[in-house]
Amino acid sequence: MIKTEEERVSYSGLLISSAMGGAVGTVLSIILLFVFAFLISEGKLPESLSEPLVVAAAFVGATASGVASAKRQGRGVVVSGICGGIAYMIIILLVTALGGSGGVFGPMTLKLVICAVAGGAFGGTLCSGGKKKKRRRRRKR
Repeated sequence: MIKTEEERVSYSGLLISSAMGGAVGTVLSIILLFVFAFLISEGKLPESLSEPLVVAAAFVGATASGVASAKRQGRGVVVSGICGGIAYMIIILLVTALGGSGGVFGPMTLKLVICAVAGGAFGGTLCSGGKKKKRRRRRKR
């Protein structure tokens, strides 16, 4: 099957939409983490929930990243959603590395990678609906 120029995926467009989606997801995750930290410090949530809340914030941020990336790209929404989740994970790893903490690869890294890819794919599939195929009518002979 030969693809026309319109059907080809623009890799630079995919890269830009993934980076923008990753930035949106990172900002949302930071906001959620601040809210969760405030609730834990006020005693509204137990401190034992901190790890599941971090994973939940990562999934929500990656989903937002996938949605923003897929909406911006327009077609190939699942692929652009996954790329948005990967861009989100790269941003989180860079921020962690620049933060001067014990290291980038800790016990939560695998969980966050899984959340990023799964959340990005989920966000991309959220954008895949709404398009209906045209029905072809049979011609009478």
